[in-house]
Amino acid sequence: MKTFFCSVNQLWSHLRHCAQKRQKPKLLYMKEKKKEPPEKKKKKLNLEITELFLVKSEWDRTFFAEIVRDKTEDGKTINRGSVVVNEGKIWSAGETQDELGNYLDDICTMKLDFGLHDNEGVSSKIAEEKYFHN
Repeated sequence: MKTFFCSVNQLWSHLRHCAQKRQKPKLLYMKEKKKEPPEKKKKKLNLEITELFLVKSEWDRTFFAEIVRDKTEDGKTINRGSVVVNEGKIWSAGETQDELGNYLDDICTMKLDFGLHDNEGVSSKIAEEKYFHN
């Protein structure tokens, strides 16, 4: 047996109508709505995965760095990394993650211990920002 539902307003108007005519109420049935199968849409996730690792000058001076992996036209994997050290940002690239980590560790040590960015040296002004050339 199929079960159909009607709205409360339809039910009350039918009962009033039957009471006025002194008739026995009939069961009300609404037309059954056809259920269409839900469309299966694949939702594309808009995610960007950022891999983090530690850059250290010493164990008590560590900083979080981001790593990005790219491929060259030749098919070689290139690892690029950037880290914010105090007021400066360091970028480097390497063929392997270990090589990139060593480069960033060394540059971090040079910045903190040897004042890599303390020398005014040569700089350029691009888009109202001052860029230091190493």
